[in-house]
Amino acid sequence: MKMIVIHYSKDDFKLREIEINNGFMWCKPKGGIWTSPVESKYGWDKWCQDENFGNIDELTKVEMVIDVDDVNDVDESGNKKNLIVIDKEEDLNKLLWTFRPGVREFAEKYDLKIPFGMEYFIDFEKMKENGIDAIWLTEKGQRKTRSPMCSKNLHGWDCETILIMNERCIKSWRILNKKEG
Repeated sequence: MKMIVIHYSKDDFKLREIEINNGFMWCKPKGGIWTSPVESKYGWDKWCQDENFGNIDELTKVEMVIDVDDVNDVDESGNKKNLIVIDKEEDLNKLLWTFRPGVREFAEKYDLKIPFGMEYFIDFEKMKENGIDAIWLTEKGQRKTRSPMCSKNLHGWDCETILIMNERCIKSWRILNKKEG
């Protein structure tokens, strides 16, 4: 399916190979292209406005057409598709969660409670290596997966988001404005 998404960039945007690295947060990678669907009721632009998170008009606004399909679908050759859709809490199991060795043992040794997000992390590097091009946290999914009380959550993904992890799904892009500067 083709989707139109919007990305805001501090820098002049140029499409290049997308780097994805684990280690930024338990539920966010370093890298990727963070976008929201153009028709989103609560995308990045609205979140920035609500949270007074800078002046979005000073950023470069980039429109992209991506071609992705849900990983539950298969193409005519039987190959899995390249989009993970998170619409409810159970969908978090579609992500590749990795147990952090030693965390539980350390907490038990010192009689500590494990803070949310410390026992597991999402292995975005492995997911990209396995052919996942993007993760779509829907508006509904954003509300259903934020609970900091669960060890697996997307607390910190603040709005409807499509995280692009592989540039091959970007079919075209254009700059809609040029940041003031």
